[in-house]
Amino acid sequence: MSTISVSVASPAANTVVPRQFQVTGSIFIQRSPKRGPIISQWVSVQFGDGGPVFNGTFTSATTWTCTGQVAANVPPAAFVHVNVTAGASIRVLILPGEPDIEDVEGSTVSTVQIYNPAPLLSINAVPADTTATQLPFPFTLTGTISDADVNVTSVQCALDLGAFENVTSVAGVLAQGLQSRRRPAPLHRAGHRRGRKPSPATGLHDGPSAGRRRARSRHGLDHQLDAARAALP
Repeated sequence: MSTISVSVASPAANTVVPRQFQVTGSIFIQRSPKRGPIISQWVSVQFGDGGPVFNGTFTSATTWTCTGQVAANVPPAAFVHVNVTAGASIRVLILPGEPDIEDVEGSTVSTVQIYNPAPLLSINAVPADTTATQLPFPFTLTGTISDADVNVTSVQCALDLGAFENVTSVAGVLAQGLQSRRRPAPLHRAGHRRGRKPSPATGLHDGPSAGRRRARSRHGLDHQLDAARAALP
C-alpha cells in the first residue's frame, strides 16, 4: 500500500504568530509496486482544534503553502494546534475490472502561540502651571487606550509611590481623579519659580501654610526666650 507523509516547514513549533499567518511545508509519497502516476493531490490546514479549515496551494510537486487564521474566540497568548492533512490519488496498474485508483492520506500536528500585542495608552496634556491652594490637591488625568485584540480588562494608574487605582471609562475616554499630598511634577513648576524646595525629611513641597506654621513656631519660641531672660536676676 502506498503512503503519504506531510511535514511543516514554517512556522517553527511554539513560534509566536499573529492571528492570521502562513503555514508552509512539503509532502512525500511512497508508491507501492504496480502503482502508476499520481492523479491528484491536496493539502488542508486547520487553524486550532475545532477551528476553521483552509485549503493549501502547491507551489511545486511536493511543497505547499496555506494562509489562514484562528477562530475569533481564541484568546491572545494561547497555544493552538496547526493540524495539517494531505492526500493523493494514485493510479493502480492491475488487472482490468479491478479498482484502478488508490487514495492515500497523512497528517501532522504543530503547535504555535498566538501573539498578544501590547495596548497603546496615552495620557492627555495637563495644564502647564497650577498652584494648589491646599493639600491634598485633587486633579484628574484623562487619556485613551487602544488594543488590536480588544482584550484589555482593566487600566490602573498610580501617583508617585502610591497604590494603583482602577480608572473609569467615560465614552471611551479614560479618566481618573487623584488626590496628591505632594504636587505632581507637571503641576508645581510655579512653586519652583517661587523658590520652594522639597523638605529634606519628607520630600514634600512646603506650601504657604507650612511657612506660616514655621513662622508661628519661631514667633512662639522668641516669646519663650524673652520670658526666660526677664526671669533671670
